[in-house]
Amino acid sequence: MSELKAGRTSVFRTHSRCSGVDHNPEDGASDEVVHCGDSLLAALHQHHSDNLAGVKWADRVSARQSGGGWADDEDVELAQSILAGIEELQGRVAERHDD
Repeated sequence: MSELKAGRTSVFRTHSRCSGVDHNPEDGASDEVVHCGDSLLAALHQHHSDNLAGVKWADRVSARQSGGGWADDEDVELAQSILAGIEELQGRVAERHDD
């Protein structure tokens, strides 16, 4: 609430029983509020950057398996495209703030 009162656009998350997200013990207490980014776009960028890294890793691992795995070049391209779209939006928002 203090972030809202200060006029900031910060994004937070929790892994409470009500959130519908599985709790990861490495993320802290199950009801702990965690700062995700200074804005929704920043949080989305971080999430999709992490996703792209994971898909690239899975693609490399899959390449060594006979019969393939769960990730391939199309998955990497899609993840890159989504991240590029978010970066485009971030650029457009930055341009508006500069005007």
